[in-house]
Amino acid sequence: MEDGALNSDNGTHLYPFLTDVFGSDLTSNNYKAFSGDPASQEVGFLPIAPWAHPGRTYGVNHNCLILNDVLATLPTVDGSSEAAQYQHLGPGPYTASVYRPTGAGRDFRTLLDGFALNYLQGDYPDAASIATKPATDIGRIAWFDDVWVGHFQLCARRGPVIGVGDLPGSDGARFTNRNLGSFPNPSFAGRDITLRFTLAKAQDVTVRIFNVAGREVAKLVQKGVAGPNVVVWNGATANGAKAVPGVYFYALDGVDFEKGGAKAQKMILLGANAE
Repeated sequence: MEDGALNSDNGTHLYPFLTDVFGSDLTSNNYKAFSGDPASQEVGFLPIAPWAHPGRTYGVNHNCLILNDVLATLPTVDGSSEAAQYQHLGPGPYTASVYRPTGAGRDFRTLLDGFALNYLQGDYPDAASIATKPATDIGRIAWFDDVWVGHFQLCARRGPVIGVGDLPGSDGARFTNRNLGSFPNPSFAGRDITLRFTLAKAQDVTVRIFNVAGREVAKLVQKGVAGPNVVVWNGATANGAKAVPGVYFYALDGVDFEKGGAKAQKMILLGANAE
């Protein structure tokens, strides 16, 4: 929607088409900033259309680098309705998706999402469960199925989802042992750093952090789960002091990596005067 309203042909042709035909308008091109929630990396995605299993809670990527659009329905356009909302953070509105059914002389259905489909993540009991469980691909698969079959009413092959590993998904690397690096990187010394990795199966993992000279400065123990995992390092060393700015590495003990997989990843800590 942002492309139509702000970028493409200066809003001359595409934007009126989206508003007049789809019945959707743009409230904000950055739900992260609009919600006033700087900390969360994943928030709730709430289907509300009658064809979309209202009451379910999926996850949507809320990374600060991802600019999900906040949409608005246009009551002047016949049938324009909310299909889904983002988690209710900030003042609202929370419209994530807008649809129109057939009717009033039109024989087609439309749907406009304010996000890329690959940003949808797991299927959760409620929003409070999002931060406690690893993300999967179930949310995007379920939303696509709802839209394709429930809204567009098109015939789709509804066999089992074929994935690699024990969890449904399209990203086979999710089910192998991989060290994915730290986030943010570079970071500032003394602040929390998220160390990311995936495991083929649940197992205990020891994360060791080394300075550039190869000396171990911290050790973190984690009960890993199959799939995505994160460990948060608060920057404290083994003696209780804060790690000084510089280059560090973290490695996972007790994990067999696939050929070509990196056991250790580099992270850079900046000093306060770099802000």
